[in-house]
Amino acid sequence: MQYLRVQNLTKSYTARPIIDDLSFSLDKGQKVALVAKNGGGKTTLLKLIMNQLDKTDGTIERRKGLKIWYLSQDFHWDLELSVLDYLFSQGDNRGQLIKQYEASLENPQSLSPNQMNDLLIQLESLQARDYESKVQTIISRLNLNWLLSQKLSTLSWWELKRVQLAKILIDEPEMLVLDEPTNHLDIKYQLDLLAIVKELKVNVLAVLHDIQ
Repeated sequence: MQYLRVQNLTKSYTARPIIDDLSFSLDKGQKVALVAKNGGGKTTLLKLIMNQLDKTDGTIERRKGLKIWYLSQDFHWDLELSVLDYLFSQGDNRGQLIKQYEASLENPQSLSPNQMNDLLIQLESLQARDYESKVQTIISRLNLNWLLSQKLSTLSWWELKRVQLAKILIDEPEMLVLDEPTNHLDIKYQLDLLAIVKELKVNVLAVLHDIQ
């Protein structure tokens, strides 16, 4: 199944195009890295794919209804949000209940016994136990338990990357687009990040200026 098809794509800002007659496709299950030097049009390509820029010529076709998540070089969310609020922003009702449950574990006094019982009943009625177990596994896998109540503004670059990856895993996209995800990370964290991405059961298109 084809997730993405780019044909004869051209993007020009001046007489000399930054992307010139580019064609490629991405099928289900593929993880692809595009390696190029700085200024080679890598970020421009991703913004074109994500409809954040207008192309000069060519076509970009995404499978209808494709759930895609874009990890850009910049972090555009409200840095005053807590990690927990960010992880479950724009989530479904299960996510909001899980968020409330996680907050109650952080602060046991936040809910009365009756409120906690009502919350557990709602979780059960929505069959959210498997989802809650998955979320707990993701948070533990990325070592975020101790960060949940902290504001995003207080985190290091590597911590922000881990939080973003957790949100990706929780949101369950079909395709992940990464713009130089190893920037600003030392070699240990680069290898950790790439190992996590390799484990993801999603299509991946990543742009890098080196390759591990």
